[in-house]
Amino acid sequence: MTESGGTWDFANEGTLTNIFQRPRGEFEGYGFNIPTQSLVDEFFLENSGVEDPRLPSTVFRVGDNMGDRGVFTKAATGFDHDYYPKKYFNSKSEEASFGDVAPNGGSNDRVIRYADVLLLHAEASYHTGDQTSAKISLNKVRARARGNNEDVLPDVTSSGSALLEDIYHERRVELALEGHRFFDLVRTGRAASALSGYIEGVHNLFPIPESQIQATNGAITQNPGY
Repeated sequence: MTESGGTWDFANEGTLTNIFQRPRGEFEGYGFNIPTQSLVDEFFLENSGVEDPRLPSTVFRVGDNMGDRGVFTKAATGFDHDYYPKKYFNSKSEEASFGDVAPNGGSNDRVIRYADVLLLHAEASYHTGDQTSAKISLNKVRARARGNNEDVLPDVTSSGSALLEDIYHERRVELALEGHRFFDLVRTGRAASALSGYIEGVHNLFPIPESQIQATNGAITQNPGY
């Protein structure tokens, strides 16, 4: 990640993610990637509704302080959203001191991280019949998340289809708002039941830009359904 003079030269900017995901209104963002109630509810599924300790690091809720930008109220944002993403939030004091601050966000765009590798290994191990290795990798993620608080996120001991659901759950809360959810749902065959308007056999693939079809004189053809 680098910062430029803010000329919207996308090859050399920092990240636009900070301003994209910050609330509108007084917080001067674009208000994209709004967390759903379903996502927030996922953080309360374990231990009789006890809050997963990762939630406060993932989502802003009404009344939370948004760094040095003020308190999150719906009036301050101008919208009726109950939640906003927190993982890519930056305070006013962290903005670039030169050029256009919009494309000069200081956060790294996370392409892959260790927890993602562990959870992919857990899922792959499950599907190859090695449930012991699946639980070892899964529980490494949970151990890091619970820290020294032994009252939350105990080691997973399930097996069979329940273990697979535990792996899916862990990916959703651990990697929330980092751009994995859609692809996880498509890859695991759950998109049609989870996403309104999703059509199996069509939306598994993105449409190919018309410019690319034209550039190949039609050697590349459009994906089915578009």
